[in-house]
Amino acid sequence: MSEAEGGGERTEAPTQKKIDQSREQGQIARSRELSQALVTIFGALALLLLGGQVLAELSGFMADSLGAVGQRDAQPARAIGTALLHVMGIVGLLVLVPWLASLIAPSLIGGLMVSGKGIIPDLSKLDPIKGFARLFSAQAAAELGKALGKMLLIGGLVLAYIAANLDRLLGLAHVPLAAALAETGRMLMEVLLMGLVGLALVAAADVPFQLWNHGRQLKMSRDEIKREMFESEGRPEVKAKRRQRAMELSRGRMLEAVASADVVITNPTHFAVALRYDATRMASPEVVAKGADEVAAAIRERAVQHAVLRVESPPLARALFRSTEVGRAVPPELFTAVAQILAWAYRIKAGAHDPAPVPEVPEPLGRPFDD
Repeated sequence: MSEAEGGGERTEAPTQKKIDQSREQGQIARSRELSQALVTIFGALALLLLGGQVLAELSGFMADSLGAVGQRDAQPARAIGTALLHVMGIVGLLVLVPWLASLIAPSLIGGLMVSGKGIIPDLSKLDPIKGFARLFSAQAAAELGKALGKMLLIGGLVLAYIAANLDRLLGLAHVPLAAALAETGRMLMEVLLMGLVGLALVAAADVPFQLWNHGRQLKMSRDEIKREMFESEGRPEVKAKRRQRAMELSRGRMLEAVASADVVITNPTHFAVALRYDATRMASPEVVAKGADEVAAAIRERAVQHAVLRVESPPLARALFRSTEVGRAVPPELFTAVAQILAWAYRIKAGAHDPAPVPEVPEPLGRPFDD
């Protein structure tokens, strides 16, 4: 997809949704050079450790097979089969080690991933025009450059080794055959080691490149991020309805809490604040419900339904509405005024008939909220 098709230049980091979608489609960071290096290195190590035993087993197998054929009373098929099974067990280890390395290597970057989408044939890749264009793409150029670099690096290391050991190599013509073969074997192992070092260097350079390239391919444009947010969160009117529903639920819970209030302080019509105080659990009184206009009317109605005492104190109602959130304790500046109201409410509940007090509210908190 071009930048124009993607909605602008891709300069933004991918979102988690984009990363998850790419993983579901099998698009994760992978380094073929790392896999090839590990398979070759572990295969070579297995050959070094088990090669002698494999040769010994194969020699024994040949000897047992030929010996069984020359005996009249022997059962050649059984003897050969038993020897062959034993040899196959040893040879199987040589195959098993690089096979396990080929399974482990991909998980070292990008993690393990099993996705059926990665193996589903993509018919669009059969388009000859697009295929021809891919031959001259930046990705193809990078792969070609990487292959040439690998060849030059490993070839250079091998040539450097041969140049450094040229006298040693020419000297093999002047030593006995057995010694020459042994020395040749050692030199071949050293050449193999140089090749493995080259593969390791190539893999070490390819891994960070693949991680960077994968992150570059996942980058998004601002328009793509906006479109994803739009699809995830929905249309504005849907979000507005969701917020309205959340407010209704919150308002419903708040109105239910009015039943547990000790007193409701009103404006008398514009504001209403419900207070509760439990000396065994609270350090100070707290606001359990508050509202203005329609919500204030609902709080007053709920107070009447549950026989909660109400008192008109416009300055205190405005001050509490402005300074305190639902579920929070009243500010210390209003302790005295609230204490007068609560003391009156407790006396009324106890059967007294005292008139409602007119508490004094500090001027900074007593200014009308709707001034």
